[in-house]
Amino acid sequence: MDRPRVSLSWSLEEAMEATDVAQAQDSQRSWADPTLPIFQFTGLHAVESDRLEYERTGDGYFVLRAIRICCNHDLVMPDWVGKAFIKAFDSVNSFHAASWDEVFGRPNPKGIHLSRLRHRRMHAMPVYRRVKQLHSQDVPIDERLFKLVGKEFGIRKTKASEYYYYWYHFFASAKNKKFPERLKR
Repeated sequence: MDRPRVSLSWSLEEAMEATDVAQAQDSQRSWADPTLPIFQFTGLHAVESDRLEYERTGDGYFVLRAIRICCNHDLVMPDWVGKAFIKAFDSVNSFHAASWDEVFGRPNPKGIHLSRLRHRRMHAMPVYRRVKQLHSQDVPIDERLFKLVGKEFGIRKTKASEYYYYWYHFFASAKNKKFPERLKR
């Protein structure tokens, strides 16, 4: 079965529609499948954001993250990613850098709460999609909606709102090609 070629030029609605089509064509395809068009779409935007940040900061974290995104979402790795990886790898391999942390950076800042980030990773997109789905049925985006969606996902309304706006701001930034410096980790 041919999969659609996801593009940075797509709208969020096109990515959602392609996801619905993909799942309708293959009922065995899990919502967690990272190769679904919505995840490829967000992956493409994340890799573009990573490129801008890498160019701005030289932080190798963005190279590793872009590699991971491309591998996970079955995306073609852009040239900048390969060149930056080879440069960092060769720096360690030729003994110009002493460690991987030196060329790629520390993986997680001190004091970060990993369990909170794991929870958001698992729930934010489904919450976002559910809010969009209900809003498309003329349900206003307000506290009552977040309370309803929060109840469906076993989270509080404030957490449902936080998760929705996490992706809302990401997509707004992507649409305007004004990528956030780094999505809150």
